Formats: sequence, structure tokens, C-alpha cells
Amino acid sequence: LDNITHQVRRKLQPKILVNTRLEPDLNVAAAIKAFRLVKQKYPRAELEIVGEGSQRTYLEELVESSNVQGVDFRGSLEPGQLSGLYDECDLFLHCPLVDESPIALVHAFAHGLPTVATDADGLIHMVRDQVSALVVPLGDHVGLSDAMIELVENQELCERLSRQGRAEVEKYLWSRVRQDWVNLYKGIVS
Repeated sequence: LDNITHQVRRKLQPKILVNTRLEPDLNVAAAIKAFRLVKQKYPRAELEIVGEGSQRTYLEELVESSNVQGVDFRGSLEPGQLSGLYDECDLFLHCPLVDESPIALVHAFAHGLPTVATDADGLIHMVRDQVSALVVPLGDHVGLSDAMIELVENQELCERLSRQGRAEVEKYLWSRVRQDWVNLYKGIVS
């Protein structure tokens, strides 16, 4: 995280990044449905999907049957390729039904990507609506679309969330996390 260059995003194309396993509980189908709505308003929009999983064929068929253009399934990427893709994209979308603390979200913050996320259990400890991301209720693909469009159309909000990403990353740097673990162990021992 220390060697990632944080780029403040001010104006979005949008080129949207989804980086997660392609499994039912991570709800990439909602991302595709939301993107289809964004695409109606912004025909040049693009969606980059990084990851592998049991739903890849289903999701590719969903894109094809919905006749959605501009979706690229990238599969698994090497760290250098992935970092380059974070730099190329200008919005991060994460819409799981359940989640722990995803490293992909931390990377999005580090790269300065304004983020739209669901209010899944684990995520509510990582994102705050209108502070670090735009947060949408679980399974609401229309809400996801509306949030992405809001970021495209509200340059001030886009820039504020992009800048806030750097502050959010500070919480996850090893120097800080290490000290939290040390303090926890000291508390247990005493």
C-alpha cells in the first residue's frame, strides 16, 4: 500500500472496476445490472471485472443476454497488472451480499477510486456513506446505478471521496495494524 500512487479523481468517464471472486454471495450480477443502467445514460461507460469463480459462465451469459456492451472479464491478474488497472479505472464498485474486510476495497482507496459499496455486514466497518464511499442497501442494483451516476455528475463529491481514500488507507497500513496487534496481546497478557 505504501508504494501505490494515490490519484485524485475529479471527473469520471466512467470506467468502473469490480475486483472480487465470481461467487453468488459477492453478487457481481448486481454490478452488471447496475452497469446496464449506467450505460443507458453514459454509452461510453466501461466495466472491468477482475476475478474468477463458479459464476463466471453465468455472468458472461448475463452480459450477453442483456446485450450490454463494454464489459470485459479479465480473470485473475498479477499484482502489477492489477495495480495498472486500478490506475486506468476511475470508479470502484463492490456490491456483495456478505463480506469480510476485502483488500480490493483498500486498494481502491489507495489508488483514489471513488467507491460505491453495499451495506454488507463486514463492509459497514470499512465504509461510511458520503464520507468514504456511497453506500447502497444490499441487492439494490438501481441504487448502485444511481450512486455511480451521482459520482459521475457531482464532481465535488467525486473528488472528496477520492481524497478521503488516502485517509482510509492509513487505517490499514502495517505500521498501524502491527501496533494494534501488539496492544491487543499486551492487554491479554496483563
